[in-house]
Amino acid sequence: MPEPASPTDPRATDPRPTGPAAVVPRDAAGSGARRTTSASTALGVDRWPAQATDTIVKVVDGVRDKTTGPITKLARAIVFGTFAAVVGLVALVVLSVLLVRFMNNYFFDHNVWIAHLVLGALFTVAAVVVWSKAVAEPSR
Repeated sequence: MPEPASPTDPRATDPRPTGPAAVVPRDAAGSGARRTTSASTALGVDRWPAQATDTIVKVVDGVRDKTTGPITKLARAIVFGTFAAVVGLVALVVLSVLLVRFMNNYFFDHNVWIAHLVLGALFTVAAVVVWSKAVAEPSR
């Protein structure tokens, strides 16, 4: 058991807390519950590291949201657009082969040049329609 401090000991007469936290016997409501407060926390000195950290986190999050958000959307659009274009091109090729084989076997008695001619004409008509809509001047 530690021996009690003598009256000449400076720790016995110093009213400030000796440890990192001073023990207050009652809380503000007087309920008798014990709580600890630091002298520097009561003055607000210990709050600046937390406030600085919160400010830095908010700034970094704001910068990240404003920079990486649009870049991520652009990258996704490029990736998914490229994927859709490749899948569409593959589907167009497979559909063309299917149509040529179907027309060759069932309509043109194995004269494949007629199937190619018909399919070429269909693609040409479709291209002219799409092209005319793309270069048409806006109506007033």
